[in-house]
Amino acid sequence: MDDPVQRPMRDNNPGFPTPEEAALAGYSPVARARVLRVERLNDSFVHVIIDTEPSHTMRVYCERFDGYWYDMGDAAE
Repeated sequence: MDDPVQRPMRDNNPGFPTPEEAALAGYSPVARARVLRVERLNDSFVHVIIDTEPSHTMRVYCERFDGYWYDMGDAAE
């Protein structure tokens, strides 16, 4: 089920195979977003720390549900 059209939706967000992909999906290519690190809280919740150009660090909250990861919101670091 790698086709994004067929991925399950949650809160109008498509699911992704990894939390990094879920976190980066919300950024346009112009932002040059990149993952700095992933902080695992448990098997279902992680914080993905992202930096953009010019340098602006964000913490993206990702949740795993039915085998897919979802961006549940972000906050400035």
